[in-house]
Amino acid sequence: AVRRNVWYRRVVWLYRSNNIKTNENSNGFVLNNNVYVNDLNNKIGMLSGQFPKYSSEIIEFEYDYETVKKIIAAGVETDGKFYYVCNEDKQLLNSEIINTLAMTEPSYTYKLDGGVELPFRLLFPKDYDAQKQYKLFVYLNYEYASGTDNLKNLRLGNELIGDVYADGEYIILVPQCPEDFWTGLKVETGNYSVETTAESGIMRSVYHLIRKVANEYKTGNIYAAGVSSGAYAVSDLVARHENLLTAAVIIAGAGDVGAGVGNTKVWIIHGEGDQKIPVSNAQELSKAWGAKYTEISRELHDCWKIAFEKEDIVGWLNQQ
Repeated sequence: AVRRNVWYRRVVWLYRSNNIKTNENSNGFVLNNNVYVNDLNNKIGMLSGQFPKYSSEIIEFEYDYETVKKIIAAGVETDGKFYYVCNEDKQLLNSEIINTLAMTEPSYTYKLDGGVELPFRLLFPKDYDAQKQYKLFVYLNYEYASGTDNLKNLRLGNELIGDVYADGEYIILVPQCPEDFWTGLKVETGNYSVETTAESGIMRSVYHLIRKVANEYKTGNIYAAGVSSGAYAVSDLVARHENLLTAAVIIAGAGDVGAGVGNTKVWIIHGEGDQKIPVSNAQELSKAWGAKYTEISRELHDCWKIAFEKEDIVGWLNQQ
């Protein structure tokens, strides 16, 4: 057994052996209670046989939340701890801010009559003044942050949420999708029609929760952003509820090319080599909606990691 070690950066050598215990290979040696530290998005060598066919071929996986999920799901590591090193001071600051908010701010649930119970967080500016009118920012999580813990929805989008919080002009609403996908559509679906696709119960709850918060706190303009499944949710709000949003940011998502967007300003960001949602969906949607469009040099689905770091999303929102 290999226990209680700290592995820093790549650990290719560790996975060259065909004799690691997994869910499919019960006779291998055990990896247990190890600590892994890496730069976010750096490469980590993983044996392709773990996912799921056994082979001696080494495949390079990026060190991120999805890879960690694969490691755990395959039974490669039990009770391990996974950490990442931030290269940007802003990322470190945002992570600290969000972790503090997640631990100190109240956790709420909202249930529309006859609808789905929706966990959510409501974040107020540091120097909140009840007499001042704030803007409302809504962040909708991607599928791996879905659930009912009311934590992952904050922690797995913290680069953007942290930037909005630091701006000080927004009340931030962060609901959590209680199921895999907000709209009921899998990420791979691509562009779709709201006329032939019924609004999901979750999205009905999201809409009414947004209206409730906006009315209760008398907010001004309403903005929304989401990535992957959350991007579908944002585009769904744009297509079904005209002029609800002042501006919307749709990252690695899809929507209804036949829908009108009213006065809503839209920014669509997509990776040119997206393996789950081909970039042609974003190109078609941005053309149909007259949206600002940014294409990122990225071969994987998670172009939002680059977008959060490189693009001034909050600055754009403030101009709308």
